[in-house]
Amino acid sequence: MTENNSRGNGGEVGLWVDLLGITQSRPPVTPTPVPADPEPVHFKRPDAGLPASRSTPFEEWIRQETAGGTDDTESPPFPPATLPPPETTPGPDPAALRAESLRYQGDIAAAGEELRRRRDEIGALERQHQALLIESTAMRERLARDQDSVGQLADERAALEYDLEGLRAELTARRAELIVTREAVQGRRAELDALERQAPDLAESVAAARSAQHQRDLLREETRGLELQLQALTDELAQLREERSRVQDDIQARRTEFAAIYNHDRKLLDKIKREIAIAQQQDKAKAEKYTLKPVR
Repeated sequence: MTENNSRGNGGEVGLWVDLLGITQSRPPVTPTPVPADPEPVHFKRPDAGLPASRSTPFEEWIRQETAGGTDDTESPPFPPATLPPPETTPGPDPAALRAESLRYQGDIAAAGEELRRRRDEIGALERQHQALLIESTAMRERLARDQDSVGQLADERAALEYDLEGLRAELTARRAELIVTREAVQGRRAELDALERQAPDLAESVAAARSAQHQRDLLREETRGLELQLQALTDELAQLREERSRVQDDIQARRTEFAAIYNHDRKLLDKIKREIAIAQQQDKAKAEKYTLKPVR
């Protein structure tokens, strides 16, 4: 009973020391239960198959007792062991220490759950940020392709303007030729008028007058052909002006669309950066709040 009581008191003292160590310098853990009394040891005789060896006085006494010797005068009993007295120093209340330890464990578990939840939220925000970065990269590539197409349109516009300048120069030359032709026609008309005035006086010049009329008809047909060419050139010039206006409108629409896409992407990226900064600040505040500090 003395041995059992001393073992039990030692277990309680060890439990108090463990609990005090937990509350001061270590995270709380579940206290281990005090083990029960060990089973009694059954000693065997030395001739039961064990090898013979040098024995201690205690083994000699056990051997004599198991051999049948019951006379206390011939084989005195082994003196009882002297055990130290149990500690009687009062310690802290184990129930209060267990309750405080369980409370700390609950707080730490709740803080761990909150930290894991915040980490999951941060992971989701990071994945969303990654997806938005990929989408922004794709939009930038699309913007680059559209800018290339705008450059091609600008080159086409420059080529069309160059062709238009050539057509204007050609039209100017045709107009000069038409002016020269008109002057020639007017000269021919003057000649015909002079021949017509001379026709009543010169009967023999009728044949010449008819020839002049024929030439006049030819000049009229040639003039009509030149006028038709001038009208076709005028129509072609109008079509080129309409094409140039359409190209300018298309370029302006592309520029407006590209500006809208760029502004949308910029605002979206700024919003994501602000959300990530706010989440990191909240996590830092949570971590500082639930950081364990030594109890004094």
